[in-house]
Amino acid sequence: MLWGCGFETGSALQAGSVTTGTNSIRTAAPSPRTGTYYISNAGNSSFSRPVPGTPQEVYAAAANYPISWNSSSACFGMLAGGASNYNELRFNAISKCWDAYSNNALVAVGSVAVNNAQWHHIQLYVKIDGAAGRIVSYIDGILDVDYTGATNTGADTDTITRVRWMATDSTYWDDCCFGTGGWPGDRRFDAALVPTSDVSNSWELSAGSDAYALIDEIPPSDADYIFMERDFSVTITDNTETISDAFQSGEIYTANGAAVPDVGDRFLVEGTGDFIGDELATAKGGAPAAGDIFEVTNNGVGTEAVDYIDRLAQFALSDWTGDDKIPLAVTIWGRALKSEALGHTLRLTADDGALTLGNAQNLLTSASYVYRIMETQPTSGDPWDEVAINALEIGVRGDLV
Repeated sequence: MLWGCGFETGSALQAGSVTTGTNSIRTAAPSPRTGTYYISNAGNSSFSRPVPGTPQEVYAAAANYPISWNSSSACFGMLAGGASNYNELRFNAISKCWDAYSNNALVAVGSVAVNNAQWHHIQLYVKIDGAAGRIVSYIDGILDVDYTGATNTGADTDTITRVRWMATDSTYWDDCCFGTGGWPGDRRFDAALVPTSDVSNSWELSAGSDAYALIDEIPPSDADYIFMERDFSVTITDNTETISDAFQSGEIYTANGAAVPDVGDRFLVEGTGDFIGDELATAKGGAPAAGDIFEVTNNGVGTEAVDYIDRLAQFALSDWTGDDKIPLAVTIWGRALKSEALGHTLRLTADDGALTLGNAQNLLTSASYVYRIMETQPTSGDPWDEVAINALEIGVRGDLV
């Protein structure tokens, strides 16, 4: 699975998603198909997600709730990037079926009718090809459309770049996902929050008495952030300086705009050096490295001191109840921003006996989601089970530049 979402973050804006028109997250009647939340397309609106990589074949799934038979409003499809051509299913308000379209042309008529005001599960497979393309659908587990023919007006090598769920009138969606490894089946998404007791919290709290008070809300409160920032950067090349010299007139003083740093100031080490007294290594408990952050705890002449700021914040999960469910994947969600234009990134971490770091994901200057999908336990490669999920520790690591 490349991406999946049951909107359990309580937000219509997911990692990398694009929304147009009016999309809203609902909890009111009708009840969500699974979990607590679902998304509503109201009027002429859409929710879409870029497809990573360059696949020519993608499998996707979603649950749809037809609000009324008033118009053929709902669409579920994939974009062939080279020709901007959508291959999609469109709801037919007359037949109550999902028909297949390629580049706005009807290519196959659906035969599995759905009921009004009920959740229905839809699976869609698209292969891009000028002659041997495919559009295949399953409606509530029943094979429906099975089309072979042209699915692209451009080159046969064009790839699928986006999956879109939309409506020109109004409709509801839940449990959306896509990937390249075969039919996704009937998936649901459950939220597992961290408990009130933190495993560790190495970043300075922006407010509140503990980290849990800052991360316990769904939807998230963007006012409750744990900040990890630096006031200035320094490249340490003169390791014959004492830390007092560095603070009062040397490299730290110069990097701080020809000023002695204040207590509480944080500096980012861009080089890998240290001072003659090895104060940075002592504070860290190991040799300093590029990217390390230290906080000034004393700036008095002859008493200068620093603390090492660990860039990793790690938390245990709350218990996940797997009754009548087979865990297929674990997704870690984070929400973050940066306060300056520099290319800061965030990595989502997982510890299932050994710490693994996710890919570095670029941050925006406005709050946005980052995520990491793990279809197997990251260290062993074994399938997930309830015991493994409950033992998992997750976290974030900030990489400043």
